[in-house]
Parts: sequence; structure tokens; C-alpha cells
Amino acid sequence: MPLPYRKLKTCFVGAALSGLLAVSALRAEHVWIEGEAAQESNFVKHNWYDAVTKTVLSGGEWASHYGPDAGEITYSFKIEAAGDFRFWVRCNNLMVTMQWQLDGEEWEPCDFAKKTEEQMISEKPDHRNLAWHDFGTLKLKPGAHTLKFKLTSKISNHGGIDCLALSSGGFTPSGTKRPDGSGQPAGAAAPAPVAPPATPAKQGEAKPAAAPAKPAAPDPAQAAPKRELAGSGMSFSPEVAAGVRAQLKKGLKGASKDKILWAGSGTAKSPAPPAGWAQAAALPALQTGDVTPLDLLRLLPDHLLKEKPAFVFLHQGSLKSVPDHLKADWDDVCALCGYFGAVPILVVPEGGPDDPLRSAIMGVMHEAKVPAMDGSAADFPQRVEAILRLSAKHILGLDVGSGSAAPGKPGAPAVEEEEE
Repeated sequence: MPLPYRKLKTCFVGAALSGLLAVSALRAEHVWIEGEAAQESNFVKHNWYDAVTKTVLSGGEWASHYGPDAGEITYSFKIEAAGDFRFWVRCNNLMVTMQWQLDGEEWEPCDFAKKTEEQMISEKPDHRNLAWHDFGTLKLKPGAHTLKFKLTSKISNHGGIDCLALSSGGFTPSGTKRPDGSGQPAGAAAPAPVAPPATPAKQGEAKPAAAPAKPAAPDPAQAAPKRELAGSGMSFSPEVAAGVRAQLKKGLKGASKDKILWAGSGTAKSPAPPAGWAQAAALPALQTGDVTPLDLLRLLPDHLLKEKPAFVFLHQGSLKSVPDHLKADWDDVCALCGYFGAVPILVVPEGGPDDPLRSAIMGVMHEAKVPAMDGSAADFPQRVEAILRLSAKHILGLDVGSGSAAPGKPGAPAVEEEEE
């Protein structure tokens, strides 16, 4: 018996939609490139930098660079049909400066804002990590193409590329899983624990009253006093305290709350810690007069991980010339300290208002929004204790009441906070 018209129409529409979806799927095009499968490269493979957890890498390998010169790497690929291709790169983004270039056009900065599945791939925390990054959409024509990357990171131009993916079909990468289904997706997050069902109240029995909500703890940063370098020998404010607190929340945990570290040129002459505070072991390589911010970026990670100081005093001795990139380098050192759970405190060097080094460090103080103190103050040891107490109270939220220089430890009389 022939099917009714409505059923025939439904079957026809369903078949048509299935056909359209099949055609759409056939038209989707995907390109997958392994990072180590480069056409050209000047990457320098460093034994330490390349020693990562390679079981999480696509194909068990990546293209890494750690050397004195900028790293450049070139990939080639072909496209069958013109279209809009989503551009994904799985690479290191931690303290990395990287650009990309398509078919010899203008270099574009790699924007690491849209990232997923970020993970550390080193044995212990440092600047080797991996994440998938969405670099937007590329309009590609049929035929051959070249894609270049350039690394100019401040720490030995470091960086690494695991793999690339280009897709015109809505593919979203996860782990090492490719569009064809091979590879492994990233591990699924553990399910949230399910609360046990509430015990029903007996008939005629009143339900227990809900516990009153606890009031939110006051933000210690908001109560921070404002200090100006010129007047008090210190630079501090609620904005500084809030900014550093926010940075520490993203960093590693477990810093020793009463331990301080001096890092920079001439640390051998740093003052003894105030009573009640502990001094982290000095790094001999940082005690010369020629230490630069780039040296700190290279040497500090392992030392911060080992010593776990809560505060790092950063200072730069006299230089014959002040490099143009000095401010940016000190910005990165401050960020590095925050990543390892330490409060960076800048020591502003001596000099007049026209001194280029002093001006550069003061510029960092304002732009990075970190605590600072004047290195030329006559009462230098007292200012060290004062800035420590302000930072402990308003950044770390520790009780540093009168009579103790550090939480729970007897020491010299407190340096009272001056009234506004």
C-alpha cells in the first residue's frame, strides 16, 4: 500500500538533510602538522630545555628552541579547496614571545589569550608548559602554503611547538586527538562529588533553619595605606596590594611566609633580615655587580622553587649604560616572582631625578604596580622591615600586630604604620 503523502514528504526531507550534512562533511578539510616536521628550522635543542614529559606530546616529540639567537621554523602544507580555516597551535606560552607569518605576509604576534588545556610538562615547575591556542581564522586559497614562526623570548629565546591544526569543519583539538580520530584527548575532569540526599523531616516536625551565611572576609588590600617614595622612602597603595594579591592567586603555593630573598647585583652587601624574619640562602651567581634582569630570569626559577621565599627584594646596581629593554625585563622578573608565590619588592637605586637607571626602575615600579623602597634611604634597615610588614599584612593577609616582626615570631618592636 502506498505511503501517505505526509510520510513521503517526511522521508524526502530527512533524506535531503542527511545528504546536505554528508556533503558538508565531505567538504570539511583538516590539516595536522607535527611540530618537529619542519621544512626549515634554526632551532637549537638544549638538553635541559628539551627534557620534558614527552608522553603528553603528539607523536612523543616537539620542536624546541633554547639558544642565544632568535629561533625561526617553517612548515609547508597544501589546501584542496578554498575556505575559512580555524588556526590552532599547541605550544609553550609561558614567558614566551612568538610571532607567526603566512605565505611571506606581515608577521603577526601570537596572542596567547585564547588557550585551553594548559599544563606543565617539566619535571618541576619552571617556564616549560604546553597549551592549545586559538589564533583565529585564516582565509586560505587552494594550493601550497608556508607558515613560519619566530621566537624572541627574553629567556634564551625559548619556546616549543608540539603540533598545529587547521580546520574548515569546526574541529576543536583536545590533547593529541586528531581530526581523523587518532591520538588521545585530554583527560576528562573528575566529576563533581554528589551531595547525599537530605533526610526528610518527620511529619509534624519543623525543618531545621538554614545556617546564616558567613560574612565575606574583608579584603586586606583595601585597607592598605598609601605611601609615596619621595615622602616615606616606600611606594605602596591599595592598588599595589590588590594587584600583587591577584597575581599570587594564579601562582604556586607553599611559600615560607617569613622568608626573604635578596636578588640582584651586589646582594653580598644586603642587610641582615629584621628580627623574626628568615633569610633565604643566597645564590652565589647573583652576588656580583654585573647581574642583569636576564640573569635573574635564567637563574631564579630553580632557586625560588628550592627556597620558597615569600618576599624577593629586587635591585640593580650601577650600569655603564641602561638598555632600552631594561624596564620590560624587570617587569618579567616581577611576574616570575609572583608565579613562584613570592611578593616582588623593587629597591630603587640611588641617583638624581635625571639618572637613567633610577628612572627606569621607577618606571617599572609604576607600570608593574609592585611594592618598592628607596635604596638610598638613610634608615634602610628600618625601611626594609616596614615594607615587609606592609606587604605581609595587606598582600598576604597575615596578622603582623605590634611586638612581632613576623607572624608568630618574637622580634624587634613593630614599625608602626604612619597615619594618613
